[in-house]
Amino acid sequence: MAFYKKEYLIAVYDEHDVLVDVCDNANEFSKRYNKDIDSARSTIGRISSGRRKFFRHGKINLTIVLIPLDPEEIIELTREDGR
Repeated sequence: MAFYKKEYLIAVYDEHDVLVDVCDNANEFSKRYNKDIDSARSTIGRISSGRRKFFRHGKINLTIVLIPLDPEEIIELTREDGR
């Protein structure tokens, strides 16, 4: 399991600030939201840096928050994944 930039989870929220999804990395995000990998990375980067506020998925505006993982959490989550 690889995390976004080796230390973040990608949390996706709807326009009412309700958590709708959590992705481990840009590849998972790209598959779930039907984006090519370059577009997915751009979307994540622009929203997490504040250059964009949301992205459209269907008719819904969604936003992204990067959740930092503690190094111990990374080790434990990686261990749970069987690595």
